[in-house]
Amino acid sequence: MIVGEGILKKDLEKKVKKTGMTEDVVIAGYLGGKDLLCAYLCADIFILPSFCELQSIATMEAMAMKTTVLVARNEGNAAQELVKEGINGYTFGLEDTGEAVDKIIRILSDKELKRTMKEESFKAIQEHNIEESSKMRRSNYQISFSKEIGEPQLN
Repeated sequence: MIVGEGILKKDLEKKVKKTGMTEDVVIAGYLGGKDLLCAYLCADIFILPSFCELQSIATMEAMAMKTTVLVARNEGNAAQELVKEGINGYTFGLEDTGEAVDKIIRILSDKELKRTMKEESFKAIQEHNIEESSKMRRSNYQISFSKEIGEPQLN
């Protein structure tokens, strides 16, 4: 299943039709709410082939739904920072479709690896919950403020 709207959607639809895969590939377009959650839960792998992503809420959502992630490795893609290579997923070079295919096959052919990666995705994303983010931000503010007024730094 391919989820999302974007400039390549029409091209994908044409390729699916041209290769005779219309029975095997669903291009769902935009999904929201419960439909999106169901897509994450049903997915074997979440693949983000973006050239540029800032924080990638979609990747974080996939991880929160215990989905293995495969993210493009690219200088402008911050989503790759969410991937612990070989632990909760993999990254791949945008120009190297063979690498992406190899990693997809590796995940899909090893049920234990896939299960472990799903669990590790969920563990990894816990660092990004609102409570942890708030604690980190507060600590950073305290350290910065202490430096400005010359007080000792907090540990």
